[in-house]
Formats: sequence, structure tokens, C-alpha cells
Amino acid sequence: MTGLSSRALTYRYIVALGLIAVCTVFSHLILGRVLREDDGSAAVAAMSTRQIVLSERIAQMADEYADGSAQAHAVLHASLVRFEKEYRILSRDEGESSFIAYGKPRALALYRDGLGQNIERFIGLAQRIDGGVPGDPQFAESLRALRALARKRLPDGLEAVASVHVRAGEVHLQRMEILQHIILGVVLLVLLFEALGIFRPMIRRIVRYARQLQDLATRDVLTGLCNRREFQARVAAVRDAPVSTTEVAVLMLDVDHFKSINDRYGHAVGDVVLTRLGAHLHGVLRSGDIAGRIGGEEFALALPATTRDGAVKMAERLRKEVAAMAAPDEAPDLHVTVSIGVAALGPGAAPTLDEALRRADEALYRAKRNGRNRVESAEETSSPAPALADG
Repeated sequence: MTGLSSRALTYRYIVALGLIAVCTVFSHLILGRVLREDDGSAAVAAMSTRQIVLSERIAQMADEYADGSAQAHAVLHASLVRFEKEYRILSRDEGESSFIAYGKPRALALYRDGLGQNIERFIGLAQRIDGGVPGDPQFAESLRALRALARKRLPDGLEAVASVHVRAGEVHLQRMEILQHIILGVVLLVLLFEALGIFRPMIRRIVRYARQLQDLATRDVLTGLCNRREFQARVAAVRDAPVSTTEVAVLMLDVDHFKSINDRYGHAVGDVVLTRLGAHLHGVLRSGDIAGRIGGEEFALALPATTRDGAVKMAERLRKEVAAMAAPDEAPDLHVTVSIGVAALGPGAAPTLDEALRRADEALYRAKRNGRNRVESAEETSSPAPALADG
């Protein structure tokens, strides 16, 4: 994953966003359909239930109309018209309807099994009563037949149809909920894919770039040691620590005749010398010691909890190790040596790092004047060292 190119990450990101967009749109469409069909289901279920109420009202109004109530006659007529209209809608065997008929096949089967005939007969009897005259023998017979039909067979059948529609709507909603859960699962999987396949590699790359920038800002590119600013910051952190050491030894190290090495063997060999010296310093330092390249061929070391005498011994050992290093392959006759100046930072010595570096630098130049390839320790009072023509 960490080896993915920027183009591959961008492509995956676009694909993931596209999948999320598709799932979002699809989910929106499904939700809209669920809401519409839920409204249709409720309308059909309400219509089926209302058929029961209307049939009871028709029977009741027919009785009151038989007693001579003109108002009952009007209600009978309105209820009959609505009952017949809704029955035609519910029993219509067509693909399209003004309402979405859930459970249509099962409801139609109930209508065909005898309920439809009973409803047709009920409508016919009610129409004869609506158009008849109370007291007429045919009116009375139609009323008796209507009462008998409305008492048992018709309500049971209408209740069965209503139950079919309600149950069918519930099943359909359950299926829609499952589909919604599937869509949600797909979206979560896409998000997981984004997290694992896009953002995690992207974050790793950002972290890697941040570390590289941190190294560029704090490390010397050639040797991998601290640069001057980072060296000073780390020494200051040691001095400012709550549990600070009483004394810090400071070493200034310079490659002897480095300008001549560059002039004779070339800057590539000079870089090899500096690189090998930096690697050697990194290898011999203790935990807590600080090393940095603070100039062209100048290195500085800070040794916490080390006295000046202990630092001189370490510097002498380091000088001998450098002198014993094998020559680079590019310059087999090259013999590299270093001069080292030692100073102390702390009570009774240099009060600041800059002062300690200045004193170590003076000791370094004294080592240069005294023949190079040697260690010199800073004196308590000293004057600025003169510049040398060749290190």
C-alpha cells in the first residue's frame, strides 16, 4: 500500500467517492419509493377497512330509510356510491391503478372465491333499496336480503381483504428495510476501503514526508548528524532538563588539511571522508551524547555528565581511531587525521554553550598550531584563535 503512486491514490479516491455518490443517490431513490409505496399501502389498507364501515353504514341507513328518514336516504346513496367506487378500484385486475395495490393477487383470489359475488349482490340490493319506495314488497325483500348479507358473510370477506393488504404492506416495508441495510453496508464497506486503501497510505506518506522534512530541517544531509541549529537545541534541552547534569563536555573536531584533500583528490573524496567520519562518530557515541556537523569539516560533540578530563581521554581515543581508519577506495594513499579541542560547559567552566564552543574552538586551533593530529584542552582564559590557511 505504501508504494502506491499519487495517481493510483487519486484514482482510488475518485472511485470511492463515485461509489458513495451512487449509493447515496440509490438510497435516496429507494427511500423516496418506500415513502410513496408506504403512502399507497396505507391508502389501500384504509380503503379495504373503510369497505367494512361503509357496508355497515349502508345496512344501517337502509333500515332508517325504510322507517321513512329522508336524511338516511341521502347518506345511503352517498355511502353506496363510495363503496362501489372503491370496490371497483380494489378488485381491478390491472397493472396500473390510482393506488398501489399490495397483495393484489391474494386479494383478487378472495374476490374470485365468492367475496366478489357477495359484494356485487350487496351493491345490487342496495341500489334497489336506494331507488325503491319504503313499504313496497320488493323493497322489503331487498332489505331483508341486504341485512342477511351484511350480518356475516360480507364483513368476514372484507376483513380478510383488509388483512391481506395490511400484511402485504408490512412485508414490503420489511424488504425495503433490508435493502436499506444492504445499501448502508455497501457505504460502510466503501468507507472502510477508503480508510484502508486510500487514507492510511496517504497518512503514511504524509508522515514519511513530515519525517523527511524534519530530517532536512535538523540533520546534516551528508553525515546524518545534527546540523548546527539542532545541535544547539539539543544541548540546550539537556541543560534545561529538570534533572540536569552538573557538567557537559564540549568537543570541537576538525579534519586536518581538508582543503588539500579536496584540492588533490576532489570534492567527492572529501565527501567520503566526512561521511565516514560522521558514521564513526555516530557509532562511538553513548546514549545521550550529541554530535553535529557545524561547519564544512568541523564537528561538535556534547557529552553530558562528563568532566573535562574524561572528555580529553575520549577525544584522544577518538583521534587514534580516526587515524587508524582505512583509506577510502578512491584514495588508497590518503591518511586522514583530526585535531580536537575540548572545553567544559557548566559551573566553574563556560556558562553558555556559545562560550563553550568558542573555548573548544580556541583549543582546536591550538592543536592545529601545535602540529595537528592532537587533542588540546581549553584554558580558563584565552584569546581568540587566529585563522589558519589550511585546516
